[in-house]
Amino acid sequence: VTGATALVFGIGAGNLVSASMLTTAAADAQVQTITADAMVTGPAGAAAARAADIMALPEVDAATPFLASGGWIERPYDASHRDSPWPVRGIDGSQAQEVLSNRLVAGSLADLSGSSVALPSHTAADLGVDIGDTVHFRFGDGEGDELRVAATFDDLPGYENLLLPVELLAAHTSARAPAAL
Repeated sequence: VTGATALVFGIGAGNLVSASMLTTAAADAQVQTITADAMVTGPAGAAAARAADIMALPEVDAATPFLASGGWIERPYDASHRDSPWPVRGIDGSQAQEVLSNRLVAGSLADLSGSSVALPSHTAADLGVDIGDTVHFRFGDGEGDELRVAATFDDLPGYENLLLPVELLAAHTSARAPAAL
């Protein structure tokens, strides 16, 4: 009985440590491709409202409102995220290359505006879509939209994100505005 108890305890402890390591790895991956030295946060909309003031500082090279959410690519069918949403980052496409370290593969992140999306390059290949094609995207609030593929980029394998214009993504969140810059 004592041996069985020790075995059960060991397996349980191992599972807890494993889950903690996975959570830490995912959190680290989420910030690894962000090259900003600082992030300003506050109530929804406050940081974005101060963007012009922050950009005017001589120490600041680039700034973008930033928002994180989730959603699904429904068409073409995306089997990679059937049960859990894609992590989605809302950013200002004109500043994206300055604040993200992802290598651009095709298109331009500066074209990330209106109803558009930037996809990890392997996802675009798996879905059979190219720059200018559209995908049907379902936001976390349940609304859907046809999004034009503006760019493809390399992302951290296993921790990929989709990039959307911050204004488009904000319109489908409960706060309706980014809380970070």
